[in-house]
Amino acid sequence: MEQTTGDSEAAEGESDVASAPLLNGDCGETTCVRSLTHRIVLVFIPAAAMALGVAVAFHPLLLHPGALLVGPQHNGNNDLTAYFLASRSFAGQTSGQFGGPPLWNPYLLSGAPFVGNPQSAWLYPPNWVYYVLRDATPAVSCMLALHHFWAACGVYLVCRQWGLSYFAASAGGALLACAPYWLAHVGEGHYNQICAVAWIPWAIWAYERLRERGRGGVALVAVVLALSFFAGHAQETFYLALALTAAAAVDGSQLAWQKKGAEARRLVGSWILVGLATLGLAAIELAPIGIYSRLSVRGGGMTAREAGIGLEGANLLQLVCPWALGGPVDHHQRERFFWETVCYFGVVPLVVGAVGVVADWRRRAVQWSIWLFAAGLVFAFGSAGPLFPLLYRVVPGISLFRVPSRALFLCAVAAAILAAVGFDVVVKKLGAERREADKRKWVLRLALVGLWFLCLVELGLFSHGVLRTVPIQELDAVFPIAALAEANDERVLAEQSLVSDGEAQRLGLQKVQAYEPAPLAHYAAYVDAMALNGDPAQLLLGYEQLDLRTLHKPVVDLLGVRYAVVSSPPAEAVKDWRLISQGWRDAEFALQERPRKHAYLVFENATPGPRAFVVGQVRTIPAGGDESHALRQIDPRREVLLSADVLPSGQRTAFRPAQIVEHTPNWVTVEAILDHPGYLVVTDVWYPGWRATVDGKPASVLRADVAFRAVALPAGSHRVEFSYQTPGLMLGGLITAGTVIALALGAAKTGSSRTM
Repeated sequence: MEQTTGDSEAAEGESDVASAPLLNGDCGETTCVRSLTHRIVLVFIPAAAMALGVAVAFHPLLLHPGALLVGPQHNGNNDLTAYFLASRSFAGQTSGQFGGPPLWNPYLLSGAPFVGNPQSAWLYPPNWVYYVLRDATPAVSCMLALHHFWAACGVYLVCRQWGLSYFAASAGGALLACAPYWLAHVGEGHYNQICAVAWIPWAIWAYERLRERGRGGVALVAVVLALSFFAGHAQETFYLALALTAAAAVDGSQLAWQKKGAEARRLVGSWILVGLATLGLAAIELAPIGIYSRLSVRGGGMTAREAGIGLEGANLLQLVCPWALGGPVDHHQRERFFWETVCYFGVVPLVVGAVGVVADWRRRAVQWSIWLFAAGLVFAFGSAGPLFPLLYRVVPGISLFRVPSRALFLCAVAAAILAAVGFDVVVKKLGAERREADKRKWVLRLALVGLWFLCLVELGLFSHGVLRTVPIQELDAVFPIAALAEANDERVLAEQSLVSDGEAQRLGLQKVQAYEPAPLAHYAAYVDAMALNGDPAQLLLGYEQLDLRTLHKPVVDLLGVRYAVVSSPPAEAVKDWRLISQGWRDAEFALQERPRKHAYLVFENATPGPRAFVVGQVRTIPAGGDESHALRQIDPRREVLLSADVLPSGQRTAFRPAQIVEHTPNWVTVEAILDHPGYLVVTDVWYPGWRATVDGKPASVLRADVAFRAVALPAGSHRVEFSYQTPGLMLGGLITAGTVIALALGAAKTGSSRTM
């Protein structure tokens, strides 16, 4: 991937024409005005071209401004509406109500970290807008479109860095804005993924500046990678860092082969500094996420089979036709979703890219993009290909991520750059034409623009097949299940199609199920104890049909569940569950003219446990024991399950409810009265960041009954206050601050040395 001399000639020539009059202090007024006008045109036209690409990609949103973008695959219930919209709205609602960003989310899964959850993306600058918007709905679709435009700008810059013409660089950026694989993920609502991958071309551009000894290259690459990480989906950032590391290794090896040892050492040393600087900048979020990840269901990583779901040979048919294996609704591949495996980049753009490869294969832009496309495509086959199993064995961290077909994000960037090279080949051919061929030149220019429009039309047709819009008013409609409309702060079991996470949050309901890709392992174990039959993972997510007969009632009662919302009645009466409401409700929003209706039945639990109580008797479970099985064996109103009994032997208090006097996302206050020593149990999820004081004195917070918090108390009346501080946040923040200072000092030192 050695830089050829022809790569920068076009860019340098155009740059000289534009900038020479302004660089000379004695330029005439007319010349300076013309040069300034030329500069404005050179900025405006590429921006307009890339904006056109975004408009083509997001034309459903353009036709219905202010609507919400969704995909057709789940009747509108995609990840954006099921997860990200609720999360972003929670950030704004809580910030407005409590005067600052939330650290903990008590409304889903009986509580979970907000800061420290990998997908909350609380430090990502564009997401800060949600802290001032109590309703995130109007902003999220626009944010997706803006990130496509940002990615297009990155492609433009890297193409110019490699010497491509203004038109070719603009065309490449516009094509990435319409990249089919990216749009398929937009349709599925993968907000964080799009935010993260928007930085891929910027990272390539920053790496090229580093390789060419551009000023501040280490800091620039580190900042771009850190921002991609902050966007909230580390898998794509990990793949990007892996690709850039491979590029640095290849470039360093080439320099060493050419007997340029000093340059090779400089590049390798700079890349090591990039790695350290990126980790340092990301530490403020990386440290809390590391703690969360170790306690999540993915803490131990996944097997190669579990993680390696990728493309199959049949997916290569999609290179020609994206619908060869069906669409988002009727995809034919088993255990593989359309949006994860659609191997389509546009037929015309690929042909244009092939022209660039054949005509200018020595160019660095071509060589770089070919290996990125090829490596990404082979890796995307996962366990069915040769590359993923190899890297799974030798590269730490790959086992933490599933679906390696997401390397197609990288392939889409490479395909857009190759298409830009193809357009550049034609532009150079036109530049070589003689004056007497002006008429022919204009015909070719029009044909070139027409070819670019043909690319956009093809990709726009794909966009039309995977994107839909729904009016925001449908999300704000009155919740139809009247029995729950006034049940604030009550805990409910509900199927996702009947009570979504977003609806529960708007109503103040505390859903004990939620769509969380990586829930805490100890809460998953609790739900496992709740499920006598069926799939506990699906029960936790809320996507399976809920049957009250299959639930272990004492575990449900311990959780404090008052209501259950199901789609079909049980075959026979279920003890302690009383039907209080039933009817039909429309889907939360629908893509069809006739909205889909869901039958619902609301049952009230006659014996829900209190949210806080005291209990004296203890049953212990050793480390590594089957917690779900042990929880099923106890009577929660007589004893508590702990890893160790920390109270002295003797008479213990009997079961008695305690009073919660204050309950906010980051603070809980409970008053309890005990006749004898015992434990206060609060049925909110235990997590390392929770601290407690008893009557103003620090106390240990124990994990009780598999998932909850408990504090040992002596006899008497006590006021117990729980407060939450994100574990790892302070240490990570200090490391990040130190890294920022070090990078700033390094940049200042470099600047002063160059001045001297």
